[in-house]
Amino acid sequence: MARLIGRATGARPSATKGQAQTGKREQSCKSSCSEPTRRHAIDLGTKWPETSASQRKTRSSAHRELSLAVAGSRRHVLDRQEPRDCPPRARAPRLEMAYASCVSFRTSRVLQFFRLALLAALLIDCSRPASKPRERKATASNASAPNAPPPEFLRYPRRGSAIEPWIQEQVELAEAAKLRVLVYVGASWCEPCQRFHQAVEHGELNGSLNGLRFLEFDQDQDAAALKTAGYVYQYIPVLALPDPDGRNHGKMISGSIKGSQAIQKNLVPRLHALLDGQAVD
Repeated sequence: MARLIGRATGARPSATKGQAQTGKREQSCKSSCSEPTRRHAIDLGTKWPETSASQRKTRSSAHRELSLAVAGSRRHVLDRQEPRDCPPRARAPRLEMAYASCVSFRTSRVLQFFRLALLAALLIDCSRPASKPRERKATASNASAPNAPPPEFLRYPRRGSAIEPWIQEQVELAEAAKLRVLVYVGASWCEPCQRFHQAVEHGELNGSLNGLRFLEFDQDQDAAALKTAGYVYQYIPVLALPDPDGRNHGKMISGSIKGSQAIQKNLVPRLHALLDGQAVD
């Protein structure tokens, strides 16, 4: 109703609090803008009011004191952050730190690689079994030593059908005499067999085959008994290593070339390989 009455009478409503504050701001802005500064007065060509020497001196001293106070406050803040007595902290540049870390990383990787390589070499060396060929070579050299007796033949007496007991007996006797036993199978019609037999009897193999005793069997009479004892072959002459029980499990050489070179170029080298434990035939 008051609003309707005001409109009807044409009365103007009173200003609100916000409008009053806005008016005050505009008046202060006009008053501040109306007072020209020294620079504005110079630009506008107006005359700045003169001041006395005492006033200028007072202003300069006040300005100096204010600047000293500001400088002192800054110095106080710096002193609180880091004392003057403490030396400055030495910090390496980023590039130098990165280079040093890279070098140390590479060095550690190289050392780790060498450690692993050394460990692998030690493991391989420890896990490697003893070299059997070297031991067998030593045994073969003992068998063919110059002080050992020269090679000889011992013919099978053919007592009984089985040959294993007799071979086992001869192996035990040879071990007691520090000799090695080989089963020899030949025939009268075999040229390499006759050449080998004659070379042993005539002493042509003395020195190279010392300490060996050949148990001689005939192919035509003892083939069946040899096969039963495990001496299975296709060609003659046969030179086989018997087991302690008198049987054989494939350690043999069989066959040879013909001619004058059959002994030195074929049988003797293969026989040494057999004694050394190498794979032959």
